[in-house]
Amino acid sequence: MWIPNQKFAVMFASSSSSLRIQAIDQDKIVPLSTLTLPTLSRQVKISQISWCYDNSYIAMVQEGAHPHIVNVKDKRNISLVHTIQVLRNVTALCFKNNTKRFIALGTSHGDVHIYDTKNRSLSKKIDRFDSTVKLLEFSLRDNILAISTETSLFIFTDQANGANTEFVKDMTLPACTIARFHPSINELLAFGTMDGQVTIKDMAKEEEITERRHCDKVTGIAFTTDKKIMVTAATISPTYSRR
Repeated sequence: MWIPNQKFAVMFASSSSSLRIQAIDQDKIVPLSTLTLPTLSRQVKISQISWCYDNSYIAMVQEGAHPHIVNVKDKRNISLVHTIQVLRNVTALCFKNNTKRFIALGTSHGDVHIYDTKNRSLSKKIDRFDSTVKLLEFSLRDNILAISTETSLFIFTDQANGANTEFVKDMTLPACTIARFHPSINELLAFGTMDGQVTIKDMAKEEEITERRHCDKVTGIAFTTDKKIMVTAATISPTYSRR
């Protein structure tokens, strides 16, 4: 995720076995800070990260380890704030888009929970699936939650309209490798598959467009800041399309 800063035009986070905050300045990458987390008996890769809405915290999970919350308010001095101990075998996580209090957590056993960062406890269980949760993604208004497992992509909607967060399964879609909600159209979801297909689904209008854009696994989907262009990436080459 790219974030604005007064001194640098853009900054970003990258991860492997450590978390790095870097900036781009005059076509050069400038390292700002690095956080190396405690490992097990080997170098443990960071499998996923998620920024909170105001870019002050990052939630991250290492393979086979507990998730961590990192303070990145000072981009030159990031620090570990909290390790989430209440849930084991976490494989996917995602901050809500409009609050930094709640994070969705998915596990290798197929459980999906909402975690309350203020009380440091699990506030609600969404559901349990028959395979590993690989990806979690909230819509613009946080009232839709996409849950990707090894077998399917599940869409849950908040029947309480955000008041008490009562997510109920709305539809089941084919398995995907990546999924992203549009940054300004709440019901618009794009997702890609192992065989290179990219689908744009408008859940409000019940419309769907599917095209084969790659020859291999789709690994990334992003939207430009003007929200008019979608970029997709695979193991072969990226493509661009206007929306």
